[in-house]
Amino acid sequence: MPVQSDTELFSRLKQGELAPVYLLYGEEHYFSEQAAARIQSLAVSPGFESFNLQRFEGEKLDFSELEDACDALPMMAERKCVLVKDLDLEKLNKPELDRLLALIQEPNPSTVLILLQVSAAINPKKSAKSRKISEAAEKSGVVCAFSFKDKTTLKRALSERARKAYIRMELPVAEALIERCSSDYTLLVQELDKLIAYVGEGEITEADVDECCVRSIDASAFDLAKAVLNRNFDLAFQLLDELFFLRQEAMMILGALSMAFADLYRAKCAQAAGRTPEQMSVDFRYPKNRQFAVKNAFRDVRKLDSAQFRLCLSALYEADRLLKSSRLDDRLILEQMLGKMRAAE
Repeated sequence: MPVQSDTELFSRLKQGELAPVYLLYGEEHYFSEQAAARIQSLAVSPGFESFNLQRFEGEKLDFSELEDACDALPMMAERKCVLVKDLDLEKLNKPELDRLLALIQEPNPSTVLILLQVSAAINPKKSAKSRKISEAAEKSGVVCAFSFKDKTTLKRALSERARKAYIRMELPVAEALIERCSSDYTLLVQELDKLIAYVGEGEITEADVDECCVRSIDASAFDLAKAVLNRNFDLAFQLLDELFFLRQEAMMILGALSMAFADLYRAKCAQAAGRTPEQMSVDFRYPKNRQFAVKNAFRDVRKLDSAQFRLCLSALYEADRLLKSSRLDDRLILEQMLGKMRAAE
C-alpha cells in the first residue's frame, strides 16, 4: 500500500478498512495517537480488549514476547491488535532489526501490528534503519507521517471541536487561541477544553482566551520582539517580567527570542532581495505551522533599520555568551540585553 496522508488514513478507517501493519509517526502527536486508537477500536471487538489487544512500550520491549503476541491467534474474534509505542529504532542491533523486519514483511493475517512513534522520533530520509522499517511497512501495510497543520486547518478543527460541545467559537477567536498558545494541536485541545469548561455555554470570546489561557513562550517571545521593534520598552520589560513569573528558564526565553529575531532578519533579507513571504517560506523550509510567523515578520520588520537590527542581534549574542559563561544573575543579563536594544537608535 502507498504512503497515506493523515486525511486519507482517517477516511479509510472511517470506511472500516484495515491493513495488517501501520507505521505512524510525525510531529503532530495528537492525530497519530487518535489514529492508533481508531485502528485498535476497529481491530478489536468491544469487550475483548483484555484478550485481543496487547500493548508494548518500546523502551522495555522483549522481542520474543512481541513475536509471540503477533503469532498468537485472536480469542473468539477475527482479528487481534498489537501496539508497540516509541521503539527507538536507532538503538536496535542487527538481530533485533531483522526480527522486527520479519514481523512487518510477513505479517500474521489475523493480527494488526501498530508501530506508534510519539516520543521516539524517526526520519526515513536520514536514517537507514528508519528507512528499512518504513519501506517494509509501506509494502505490507500503511505508513503515515503526521505533520503540523497549517493555521487554517487548526482554526476549523478547534471551532468544530467547540461546536461538538455545543459552544460557539468564531474563527478569529480560534486564531487568537493559536497565536497565544502555539500550533501544537495537543496543547490547543487542552486549552480549548479548559475554555469550554470555563464558559459552560454560549460562546468563547477573545477575552475568555486572554483570561484563561497561558501564553506560550514562543508567543511571548514574538510579542517581546515586536515590542522592541515598536520601541515600546515598557511593554518589553513587562513581558520579560511575566516570563520569569511563569518560571521560564532564561536560556529558553533567549532561545525563543532569538528565533523570533531570526524570522525578522530573514524577512529583512528577503525584502531586500525582492522575495515574497511565500518564497521565503520555501527558501528557509518553514513548516506549515510556522507560515504565519513569516507573514508577521514581513509585516513588522519594516519598523527597524539595518543598523538597529545589527545592534539587536549583537545584544542577543552577548546575552547568550554571558548566560553560558558568567555568574551574573540570569534576569539581570536579559534586562541588560533589553537595555542595549533600547539604546539602538
